[in-house]
Amino acid sequence: MPKTLNANLEIQAPARVEPGSPRRKPLPAPGASVLSTLVWKEVHDLVQTLRFTVGTALALVLAALAAYIGSLDYNARLDSYQTKVKLNRDGLTRVTVYSALSPTLPPWDEGAE
Repeated sequence: MPKTLNANLEIQAPARVEPGSPRRKPLPAPGASVLSTLVWKEVHDLVQTLRFTVGTALALVLAALAAYIGSLDYNARLDSYQTKVKLNRDGLTRVTVYSALSPTLPPWDEGAE
């Protein structure tokens, strides 16, 4: 089978990395397993997608909003609880307790029957 060579092939020199340019994060060490290398690559590629970025931003906004609304609900419930405690405490002070009274009975007359 004859080998053909495309005449339009050009050999390009490797791209030069300027000192201030951002670099791609290195992959795991050469001795790492194939599975860890594959997982690292997939996670790295996933983080760079627009869908992941938008989803993460949306999740953070919703979490912050839920915390804020939860704090408002907590404050409203706390105020309601403190009002109920005060009303119950005021109600307890108005209750008349008759335990301090000692009844006095007239002497019992045995002949009155």
